[in-house]
Formats: sequence, C-alpha cells, structure tokens
Amino acid sequence: MLGKDSKKNIQFPVQKQGTPSVVVLEDFFNEEFIREANNDFEEFIKKSSKVDFLSFGETRKNLSSRGSRYEEIVKSSQSINKICEYIKSEGFFKKCIENSTEAFNKKGLKIKIPKFNQNSYDSLRFAKKFSILWALNKLRFVLFRIPFFGDLFERLSLSIFGNVAPTIDVAQSEMGYEVGMHTDSRFKLMAGIIYLNTTKNDSDGETEFWSSEGLSNLENQKRYPDKEDIKNSKLLMSVKPKAGRTVLFINSNDAYHSVKKFKGDKRNIIYFSFSVPILDNIWKTDFKVKSL
Repeated sequence: MLGKDSKKNIQFPVQKQGTPSVVVLEDFFNEEFIREANNDFEEFIKKSSKVDFLSFGETRKNLSSRGSRYEEIVKSSQSINKICEYIKSEGFFKKCIENSTEAFNKKGLKIKIPKFNQNSYDSLRFAKKFSILWALNKLRFVLFRIPFFGDLFERLSLSIFGNVAPTIDVAQSEMGYEVGMHTDSRFKLMAGIIYLNTTKNDSDGETEFWSSEGLSNLENQKRYPDKEDIKNSKLLMSVKPKAGRTVLFINSNDAYHSVKKFKGDKRNIIYFSFSVPILDNIWKTDFKVKSL
C-alpha cells in the first residue's frame, strides 16, 4: 500500500508569518494501490449518483466520514478502506506532527495538542439545524465569547473534552470546480489532499498556496480575505493533480490556498484533516473568528 516517500520523516518547514507551511510527497502511497482506489471510486460513483453532500455550486461530490455513502464506499473498496484507515490512525497523525513542533508553534498554535481519538466526532458542530444538539452548539460558542469567563470555559472544555479528531472526504470535482483564496476552519490543526487520478495538462485544477506577507498583522488574516488583500498576495506554489501525489499543510492563519478553475472531466481526491472540534479556534488571532 505505501510507497517510497512513506519511509521518510514528515517535517513541516518552519516559515515566517505570511508563508504557508506545506509538504508535497510524490510517492507516499503505492502507484498500483492508488490506481485501484481510483477505479473503485469511479465505479462506485457510476453505480449511483447519490452522495453525502454537494458543494461549490454542485461541482464537487463528497462522500464524507460523517455520512452514509462514505460508509458504503469503505465497505465496498478494500483499497480506499485501507487508505482511510491509515490516514485516521494515531501512527500517521504522530508521523505528521512529531518532527514539526517548532513549525506549528511558529505559526501561532495557542494550545497544547491534546490526545488523539480516532473515533471522535463533534456531534454538536454537525448537528441537524434547530435540533437540541444544534442549540447546545450555539450556546457553547456564545459562552466562549463572554469576557474573562469565555477563556476559562474554553480551557475547561479543552481539558475535559479536548481531543484531536480525523475527518475524511472522498471527493470528485467536475468541470467548473473552483475555490477562491481562503484558509480552512480555524479549529483544524492541519489538512491534506491525496490525488487519486492525474488530470490532463490543460485541465488546470491545481491547488495553489499564497503568500500573505503584506497582511502579516494577525488582525488582517481573516479566513476569506478582502479583494484588496487578495490583490496584494503572491502565488507561492501550484500543485498539479497527479495520481499518488500527497499534499500536507499546517492550517495556520496564513495558510491561504485556492483551487484554480477546473476545465477537465474529473478530479478525484481524498481530503482529510486533523482538528480539535471542541474549540472554535486554536490559532492566535487579534479578533474573534467564526470557524464555519
């Protein structure tokens, strides 16, 4: 299942404020294994167009680890199941962070990373709208924002309920898929993308990472930057979809990334993240952040 790059230590580069910390691995998973996973995914989607949810103007189909269709595909595909089980293992999580303490701290991580829990799930954050759990989630974040008491309640919640939880989406993007410059939800430690197929050279769909050095003041680092801030940002890295290529990044305040408009047929990926779901924001900021 694993390729040559899996034997290497994963170490995020220590970057200055305004520069994302990114690692690109060309052969973390075996080429044949990735091909098999991609074929299984294609066949699964062909049999039924039903997905857990659609996003980005219905140009992306998602089978999410919070949904029933994800459960179906990991049962039907041995290769996808093995990849997902490896991703959400404590061993892989430790491999991602144990050599990168300085890189995470440099990026403004404001908490001590709590214990890992493979089966953790934030039932409050993803509760059905207007349900009791949904109301409790709203109350949780209202309490977090009360002066003085909010910080105490946050620390108490982290010490009692805090853990690192994995989330996985097996996803297919179609022609027209495009994501503007943004950072992921601020309760996430890091995120990753595993490309399952190689797109044509003229299809675009690259994942782009941006420098926001001109916005280095924390108060300006919003999840979705203003038009003027986007204009003043500089493209640092563009990663082309290629089967087996794996992209990892620390989800810091300055981890601005986007996806160039996709002009091809299909772009198949496994997206994953490690988060601390009990909190709204685990990164230092000068303003209150709304994660979702």
